[in-house]
Amino acid sequence: MLGVLSALRRNHIVFNRSGRQKTGISSYTLRYYDKAGLTPFVKRDKQGRRVFNDEDLDSLALIRCLKQTGMPLEDIRQFISWCADGDGTIDQRLAMFEEQRQAVEAQIHQSLLNLQKSIIRLMFIGVRVRRGVKPRLTVTCCH
Repeated sequence: MLGVLSALRRNHIVFNRSGRQKTGISSYTLRYYDKAGLTPFVKRDKQGRRVFNDEDLDSLALIRCLKQTGMPLEDIRQFISWCADGDGTIDQRLAMFEEQRQAVEAQIHQSLLNLQKSIIRLMFIGVRVRRGVKPRLTVTCCH
């Protein structure tokens, strides 16, 4: 099991391949998040290795999720700080999540519009090709 599974100690794991698989976060990214102040909850063993419990791994997965939605690291850091502050910050956390949800929905809407434009352009090019006309690869769409 050397190097393949995490070292288990009382529901704690040392972050290695198993931790990466569970969270989807590489060791490099974890170090970056640590330096950015996103992982104040992380404990270390006597050798200085990061040690995580299941709650820590869930927190890392949430950080990754928020980052993938485009949330800035500073906002994620604020969210983590609010979590550490306890239940008195629930309203702020909910407001932050609502703002991020709206931002993600706006991104999705814009992506769908861009996809629709691309599909129309592809259809336009396909019609020209079937007619034997060389397609124009111009910036303008749907002449």
